[in-house]
Amino acid sequence: MAKADTATPTPVSINFDVEGATSTIFSQASLSVPACTTPNNATSTVNGFCAFGSAGLPVDASWSSSGAFVTGINGVAGDSSNFWLWFLNGDAAQVGIDSYMLQPNDTVLWALGREPLKISLTTTTPKVNATSTVTVLGFDPIKFDFEPLPNATITGTSLITDSNGKAAIVPTSTAPFNISVTATGFISSRQFTITPQPERITLTIRDGTTTPFSGSVNLPDISTPDLQVAPTNSTSTVAVPARSVLGVLENLQASSTAFNITNLAYFSSFNSFIINCLAVPSTNPNPNCNNWTDAVNGVYPGVGVDHQLLKDGDVVYLFFGSPHQTILSKSSVSTGEAFTATAQQYDLTSGTYKPLTGVTLGVGTPNPFPTPFTELATSTVDSNGRATFTLNTAGSFKVGIKNDFYFPTTSLTVTNPGGAGGGVVHSTLDISAALNFIVKNQKSDGSFDSPFSTDWTAVAFAGADPGAAKAKLRTYLLTTTPQLSSVTDYERHAMALMALNINPYSDTSINYIKHITDSFDGTQIGTSDDNDDIFALIVLEHAGFSSADDIIKKEAAYVLSKQQPNGSWDNSPDMTGAAILALGGLFDIPGVNADLGKSVGYLFSTQKPDGGWGNPDSTSWVQTAINGIIEAHTPGFQTESAWTSSRGFYPTDALASAQQQIDGGVSSANRVWSTSYAVVAASGKSWVTLLQSFAKPAAPSGGGAGASTNIAGGSNSAVKAATTTATSTLPVLPINQASSTPPTSTPPILPIFNPVATTSTTTLAVLPSKPKIHKSVAHIISHPSGPAVLGASTQQPINPQPPQPQAQDQHPPGFWHSVWNSIANFFSNLF
Repeated sequence: MAKADTATPTPVSINFDVEGATSTIFSQASLSVPACTTPNNATSTVNGFCAFGSAGLPVDASWSSSGAFVTGINGVAGDSSNFWLWFLNGDAAQVGIDSYMLQPNDTVLWALGREPLKISLTTTTPKVNATSTVTVLGFDPIKFDFEPLPNATITGTSLITDSNGKAAIVPTSTAPFNISVTATGFISSRQFTITPQPERITLTIRDGTTTPFSGSVNLPDISTPDLQVAPTNSTSTVAVPARSVLGVLENLQASSTAFNITNLAYFSSFNSFIINCLAVPSTNPNPNCNNWTDAVNGVYPGVGVDHQLLKDGDVVYLFFGSPHQTILSKSSVSTGEAFTATAQQYDLTSGTYKPLTGVTLGVGTPNPFPTPFTELATSTVDSNGRATFTLNTAGSFKVGIKNDFYFPTTSLTVTNPGGAGGGVVHSTLDISAALNFIVKNQKSDGSFDSPFSTDWTAVAFAGADPGAAKAKLRTYLLTTTPQLSSVTDYERHAMALMALNINPYSDTSINYIKHITDSFDGTQIGTSDDNDDIFALIVLEHAGFSSADDIIKKEAAYVLSKQQPNGSWDNSPDMTGAAILALGGLFDIPGVNADLGKSVGYLFSTQKPDGGWGNPDSTSWVQTAINGIIEAHTPGFQTESAWTSSRGFYPTDALASAQQQIDGGVSSANRVWSTSYAVVAASGKSWVTLLQSFAKPAAPSGGGAGASTNIAGGSNSAVKAATTTATSTLPVLPINQASSTPPTSTPPILPIFNPVATTSTTTLAVLPSKPKIHKSVAHIISHPSGPAVLGASTQQPINPQPPQPQAQDQHPPGFWHSVWNSIANFFSNLF
């Protein structure tokens, strides 16, 4: 037979208190209680009665079949009015003490003559200035239950409970404190520690697409003294509440390098500060100024940043821009010419401007205060925030939102049409403002919102140097491998590398030229579309290839075969402009001369009255081709006046009208790359001169599969890649990121053709007297020395292994001028 289990139960640790009518008889936390026997149970168990023995307290009790009835503890006996009661874990016990088997960490209380309190708090970690409610219940022995206890004192505070036994604790600082509860006839409660939490706001600082700070910020305690803040260039200080927007920003910038308020002005007439300038060192060391706006919980405060006090949970935005703005489809129009104005509102969440509806737009002239704005025309906006105007009065005007009392406004110039320049005021794109817009959208790693924008910005930075932003972008291109799929992806990226003097063969981990030539099937590159072939020619002519190479001959022939009867490529002005640049250096290939003449005729026939080609992107690409024509000193096309529209405007006028004065960017659906296109067009340079040239890598001795050995004739077994359209409206693709390092050295520049010497000038040549020359051929000669460009680069890009110069064109001086004269004469007679 198996033996009975006689193992002794394990002792249990409990909290044990015995309270008399006037004092504590016994109190010990973590009292170890071993098993014991009782008169009613000879088996050892760890029951409640055993605790008396562990505490060394003598007990008087009567025993019955119901269990023990305690009448005295440690010599203190109850009577008919007061008898001993026991409580388990804060509540009146419902069983006899010897019948209850103790559990670890139980709290056992015996009380005589004083009743226990039950305390609850809504939280022991309330926010500063938030309420934590204390509820006090006292035991009623008659009702044998806990009831709300009024007039109980909350020690550690000056509070007493109300008729519902409640008291509200509102901490005013983050300093922890202790409370307990006392009341006459009751046992004082244990101590509670209150640990207040700081109030928090959510703060976002945004400069364009850059967000130097976004997160939670602790608000100072209400009792925190005011900050003493000095305006910029002043030694006098002004008291600023620590819990104001400005106070929080001042405290934050003291411990952060993400932003820096560089100009803080104080206006005594308004008794208020204004943030004039704020710099974001990680992306732009030059601060943006005079348009910083704050919003709290989606509302634009009517007081200064030092008077807007914050509370827990507030959502604060500080951004560079206006809550509302007006953009124009054109900033310069002729009388009688329609233009569209769009009202926009800043979306705090996304950081972008979206259409503003339900407002009225107006055109007119501002007046000194208090004279109101003089309205010339007004119109309510449609569901897209747009209104169309046609003005018959020439002059300089402002366009704005009437509901905002015409602040801010956008400038508009209205001119009288006057033929070839008569009465027309010409304007040019502000390259400096455009670069500033682009730089504001640069990411911290040097890239932009997509590989597409990143690559075209590289070309723009070759045309007009923004300084440090160019170095960051160059480092990104050197160190990051983009996700490319189509042939045009590789062509576009190769152009970006060449623009910043990065060898597309060897300076990165990918040989981009090989990807392009590997797509040659013996007739053409990529798909049957012509865009991948046009851009292949542009790239390969800068990668050591010439008309002597079979791939160039066949590519040129294929591109020529795709020209439309009207002289265009794809019936597209932008692709036609790109084709002109691609074929411009290939005079010795049959058909190039005459076909380019037809293409120029197409561009003249499709030019719009405003000087452009329907949208900023197409206009930019055509103007880039025009730059190439001017670079070549083409007779009859040596200045932009040769491209005067029916109303007397130049293509550069159309580009300038698309630039938004509020931020310098070009108005379009994809503003970064559209502005990059426009910068190149306005720089006076073409892709032909902006891209640096690189020699083919030498083939390994004894034969090999070098870049120049895999492309001859139709024997090449290249894989044709799917091609994305290389027009001025390519789709956005994903982007990778990298860090940036300034460039330090440069390889020699290798001209594709023998350049004709030129001298930069700001004076435009007069158009020759033959008006029909406007339809004459225009052909591109590469010219490394172009007009002076705003912000031209003085930095020298890195290239640890400079390419060997290729043999230059051996035509005698004046050869290309002779070619141009013959073409110009031919087309002047033709038209």
